[in-house]
Amino acid sequence: MNTKNRLQLFKKRFTPSLSRGFTPSLSRGFTPSLSRGFTPSLSRGFTLIELLVVISIIGVLAALIVSNLNDSRARARDTNKKQNLNQLKTSLRMYYNDYQSYPTPSIIGSPGGTFTIGSTTYMKKLPDDFTYTKINDDSFTVYAILENASDPDIASSQTQCLGVIDNPATNHYHVCAD
Repeated sequence: MNTKNRLQLFKKRFTPSLSRGFTPSLSRGFTPSLSRGFTPSLSRGFTLIELLVVISIIGVLAALIVSNLNDSRARARDTNKKQNLNQLKTSLRMYYNDYQSYPTPSIIGSPGGTFTIGSTTYMKKLPDDFTYTKINDDSFTVYAILENASDPDIASSQTQCLGVIDNPATNHYHVCAD
């Protein structure tokens, strides 16, 4: 068999013919083209069910990530509040060293303000939300409400100030005189 006959036989076998009842095989991924033999098929896509499953999985993952991110932000705000209360404790101790007594709430000022007596500034910016109580000349308590009521530092702070506070709330972080 010569080359010309082989080529004709090849074309006869592999060229689609509508008269012969040619049906393309989807498993091979090709569709017939009357002009140039076989071309890759692009008609296979995702079903509606597959798309809905993928979208629902993405939605569940996004909800988990957002809720975890919000919890992280709340813990960061709580850490900031605790640090601010400890700085306030240090400034109250400096006041005590100068006057041998802790200040009254009116001397400290309002939250967000400045704790200054005369020319001495004990704290440039007071915490935004705290409650200060002078127990006596040698004792005080300061607390702030934390967003995370399960913070382990709440219980330890309340234990440390047990003789000073009467009825601690579950989400109050306390700082008291040493």
